[in-house]
Amino acid sequence: VRNYLDLGQKERLLFILHDKVKYGIFLDQFSANLLLNAFLLEKKYKKAAQVCTDLMLQDEGDDQLTRALGLNACYNYYLIATDEDFKSTEIEEEDEDIVKVKVNFVRNHTNDDHFDLTDKRKLLGKTIAYLSRDANNSSIISLQILGNILYKKFGRVCDLFQIILNNDQLQVDVTIIKILEKELDEYIYNPIEAKERLPQSPYRRLELIPEAAHDIIKV
Repeated sequence: VRNYLDLGQKERLLFILHDKVKYGIFLDQFSANLLLNAFLLEKKYKKAAQVCTDLMLQDEGDDQLTRALGLNACYNYYLIATDEDFKSTEIEEEDEDIVKVKVNFVRNHTNDDHFDLTDKRKLLGKTIAYLSRDANNSSIISLQILGNILYKKFGRVCDLFQIILNNDQLQVDVTIIKILEKELDEYIYNPIEAKERLPQSPYRRLELIPEAAHDIIKV
């Protein structure tokens, strides 16, 4: 990692980090901090956020500096991201190029809500929520709320609001409130995805009824 940084080839590291099977490269806290810092200095928030997502998927990021750099990258990326940034990058092949071959394999009928995540908005949200876990101040808990709303975990958002209501020392940033209202208003409920793809969780009731969560959050 340091060699690529010294050679000015940090963008190539993203491809290497993504392909764990071929390259087997995993960031530790030191290399992660160096890479995040390099991207942040050049204000390449999207690339820095991709590094953070890699850390989240590997359950890394216990270092406080890594969390701070990661939240900086993810939040700034969210502020500048467009709908195009969150669109799927899958390329549809032409019919004449498709060759179907019958093979024996086990179809994955479940979604682990982690490695199976492909929705870029949810990945960003889960990354923000992961990096802001164990929040103990207003700024971090506001980011945790943002992460969970992007991750579509409305039950957790309601729980966080309850924590804030029970603690006079905590409050939600006004900017986050506006973002939450916007995200909730634009959210399109997909009952098929909710019932078939999302795993069971203690928040499942509110995940399946976003309108109820919307009302609770508005209150």
